[in-house]
Amino acid sequence: MLEIQGLTKRFGTVTALDRLSLRIEKGERIAVIGRSGAGKSTMLRSINRLETPTEGDILFNGASVLALKGKAVNAWRARCAMIFQQFQLVPRLDVLTNVLVGRLHERPLLSSMIKHFPAEERAKAVIELDRLGMAETAFKRAGDLSGGQQQRVAIARAMVQDPEILLADEPIASLDPRNAHAVMQTLQDFNADRGVAVIINLHAIDIARQYCQRVVGLAQGKVVFDGPCDALDEEALSLIYDGPKSDDDGEEQALAS
Repeated sequence: MLEIQGLTKRFGTVTALDRLSLRIEKGERIAVIGRSGAGKSTMLRSINRLETPTEGDILFNGASVLALKGKAVNAWRARCAMIFQQFQLVPRLDVLTNVLVGRLHERPLLSSMIKHFPAEERAKAVIELDRLGMAETAFKRAGDLSGGQQQRVAIARAMVQDPEILLADEPIASLDPRNAHAVMQTLQDFNADRGVAVIINLHAIDIARQYCQRVVGLAQGKVVFDGPCDALDEEALSLIYDGPKSDDDGEEQALAS
């Protein structure tokens, strides 16, 4: 379904992704873990075309995502929706309008500017809010909601896009434990109900184990672990968070012994 092939991204002299390769099948629910700076956000932003990789390719159903241009990039971002840590809502607008922003890729610019959305799209947005227990907030200002509520609005905005892939970049980092679990349960339900691949960047190992089926561990821009949650043992965690041992380390250990 989604295949990342030898992806490299450099920012000046810093290599954020280093020949990273990964395959993601339809319906998978994947946690991506690693230290800050491991390349987690860069990988998701590259998939969504918010970053342009230096080398490599990203294929979706065999077609290159990186070859897309112009309107085709916006169309891809609708099929590959993204949820951000900071919600990316417009605080002064009501919740319903914030959700309907997810349909902008299908609306003429003028009608979008005057917030003129067809009745069927408004109904769809309300349905998605209702699934998240948020329908009663539809006409409240987004800025008046709690952090957990705002993140659920952001999820509803992604859901109205009818995506084939859902990316979530640290979606619970700024939430308290109760809201964090509510958001993760929402993502789990979305994955189970619609068969959409969900890829979630996380720092919390226990959350990854509880809500995801597969874990991908990054270190220094490379995949150093890829497997089921129950294979995420202390040795794997050490590899992810302490980094792989270099050849020099091995030689030093051999000499010491």
